[in-house]
Amino acid sequence: MRARADNRLKMTRGPGRETGAALVMLAVGLIAILAVAGLALDGGHVMLNKARLQNAVDAAALAGAKNMDETGNTDLARVEARSLFARNANAAGNGELGAAWGDSGINLTIQFSDTLRPFVPGAPDGPYVRAIATGFTLPAWLTQVIGRDQFTIRASAVAGPSPSLGDICNVAPVMVCGDPPPPAGTGSAPLWGYDYGQPVVLKTSTTNGNWDETPGPGNFQLIRVGGAGGDVVREAMAGSYDACLSNGESVETEPGNTVGPVVQGMNTRFGKWLGPMGGTEATYPPDVLTTQQSPPLTSDEFGNMFQGSTQVT
Repeated sequence: MRARADNRLKMTRGPGRETGAALVMLAVGLIAILAVAGLALDGGHVMLNKARLQNAVDAAALAGAKNMDETGNTDLARVEARSLFARNANAAGNGELGAAWGDSGINLTIQFSDTLRPFVPGAPDGPYVRAIATGFTLPAWLTQVIGRDQFTIRASAVAGPSPSLGDICNVAPVMVCGDPPPPAGTGSAPLWGYDYGQPVVLKTSTTNGNWDETPGPGNFQLIRVGGAGGDVVREAMAGSYDACLSNGESVETEPGNTVGPVVQGMNTRFGKWLGPMGGTEATYPPDVLTTQQSPPLTSDEFGNMFQGSTQVT
């Protein structure tokens, strides 16, 4: 009787020990699964916000460099860089970035250097600008099971003036006349008399506009590229001129209004091959963007612009 009792005791102890080991293995496995899932989930969360932060920093550096190039003033460039960073941080979809910026959780540093490589901070007049964003902290989610409570990310970007153009290619036979740029340090953008977001009639009459007939009587803002005559204007409007013009090179104007050739050549860019341009679809394919605003923009004989029935001012 005692032997049988011992046997029963041995039989009941074995499964109990195996159940305990399985629970330990299950717990370890669950932790490993949560850790892997956490790396994927939290890692994606971090990379998404890293991209958002990098975009904002890139924009800040470009804005600072552009303002520095226009004004030569590091204080104005720093203000512009920080302003554009803030606008990007507070843009739709950047909730965490905007909240961190609003709570002073991000430190944005704007530096200036007179050389690009190496970038040496402290130059009084740039022209190179570096934006550095640090301290952007994100909470950890599933990776807390392996002891990670938060992630801190940073980003930096450098921008500078664009190189001077030596050659100008892909030229259309139309000139754009404007006012001289403002003096450096005035804080005004060199828009040559034009305004952001305002439509402009490029080809108008010889007495319209504010350029005081500089090209001379009989000219309608057309230039001569590839030869003279309406046929050349038509082909050039469609994109036939494949040479380049050097910066500072003089270009002759093309006298005459040449309405028909201008319209026929320009229309090929919008997928309309009319008149002599019929059958040239393969030679002159349409541009990528061929749609206009709705309602469309129109102008009257005085150069006034309208969108539908509303005048654009």
